[in-house]
Amino acid sequence: MITKSSGIANGKSKITVIDQNGNQVGGSGESGQSAYEIWLVQGNTGTETDFINSLRGQDGAPGRDGNNGPQGPQGIPGENGRDGTNGSDGLSAYQIWLNAGNSGTEQDFLDSLVGPQGPAGTGGGGDVTLPSGLQVLLYADESNQNGTVTILNVKEYSLTTNDYSKILIESEVSFQCTGDNEEWVDFVISVDGSPVRTIPLKQDSTGRGDDWKLAGALKYSGTYTSGADILVGAKVVMGTGNWYIHSLRVYGII
Repeated sequence: MITKSSGIANGKSKITVIDQNGNQVGGSGESGQSAYEIWLVQGNTGTETDFINSLRGQDGAPGRDGNNGPQGPQGIPGENGRDGTNGSDGLSAYQIWLNAGNSGTEQDFLDSLVGPQGPAGTGGGGDVTLPSGLQVLLYADESNQNGTVTILNVKEYSLTTNDYSKILIESEVSFQCTGDNEEWVDFVISVDGSPVRTIPLKQDSTGRGDDWKLAGALKYSGTYTSGADILVGAKVVMGTGNWYIHSLRVYGII
């Protein structure tokens, strides 16, 4: 038997053969050359690592991609479903009413749908009492009127029959003067021909140079008289300026 074989891979160990009685058979063989030493004898140079690396073959060429398989056949479209049959007509509300045990015409059926009349409502609280001092707009004229001569009925309104205790009249006015001249105009509210409110707009010749416009407001409050005529006008006292009456508003006061 072989009792010692270490170093066979590199060829430097001896091999001893022993028989069954433990006696050595034959002599020991001489160590052979290692594969690395044989490689050097063949003319190669380098370390054992270089020798081991020389044993590796070159990388093979990469394999080619396989071809795609053929496309499978296209499926056959399914058939459209069939239309369903129409359902039968349902019973009318009138027929259902008859089947429920009622009898009568279609009008009797319609009359049965109307509920009984409710009780009569209670009466209202009577006339509404308006608070004292409440102002109610009776008339409004917001158009512009103008001129250069006296007109005392530029805007007018007649009071109707009513239970108002007082009346309120108001009007916006203005006067455009012409340079360095003496200019003067009176604006007047009249009730039934009698002036009840007057406001003068005027300028003197103190060297203003160009045109000048003055503005003011007329207001009057008095007893409400049904049928009375209300007038707003302009009275030119001096100069040739242009006067404007912009509005007339009449209020009834509770």
